[in-house]
Amino acid sequence: MNIVERIKNLLAHAASAAELGNHDEATLYEAKAIELMTRHAIDRAQINATAGTRRSVETARIEGDELPATYQSAHAVGIVDLVDVLGGYGLWWHDYHSTRVNRIALAIDGVQGFRHLVLGLASIAALEASTINASRRYMGNWVRGFWYGCAIEARRHIQADEHAAAVSKALVVTTAAAKNALVEPGQKVRHYHAPEVSFGYASGAQYGQETYRTFGKAVTS
Repeated sequence: MNIVERIKNLLAHAASAAELGNHDEATLYEAKAIELMTRHAIDRAQINATAGTRRSVETARIEGDELPATYQSAHAVGIVDLVDVLGGYGLWWHDYHSTRVNRIALAIDGVQGFRHLVLGLASIAALEASTINASRRYMGNWVRGFWYGCAIEARRHIQADEHAAAVSKALVVTTAAAKNALVEPGQKVRHYHAPEVSFGYASGAQYGQETYRTFGKAVTS
């Protein structure tokens, strides 16, 4: 069974367990999915770093209507940030004069596995956000913070690897290769600059870190 099918099956089991109220079991399955994707990113980076920046990298899209209905731009920014942490690259577009996301383009080894992973994380964030009674501005910051927290924990997974220095260098190479797969010659890319910590952002970041951290503990315990 390839990584895509394994991640899909793990997330399906997690969703089924959550529907039955078995939250510990759901967390365990979600944990394994994230651990699997992070380990895959590390392994592939080490293998592919020697292949140069012009090698072929898998690409895929996430359509806007696959994301949670609210705070879509915050989810898009977070997904693009996380793919970069794991040695990939991403771009996203929104409809003209709208905050609705049109699509996200992703390039990373194991792109379908990553795609399923981030859609699962987006659903978790949306579910938690629905329980918070706060202003729209607060919640937009909260969702951005959630993804920032996930990225922090992903970096910690990488730094905890016994070959962390080599992995970090390898991920730089694979990110460059992924960018080449998405950015056409002459295309101008506007880079996103994360906002300073703001109302709601810190709370979301804490929940994002706890989510990722809890997943890791559930796998290793």
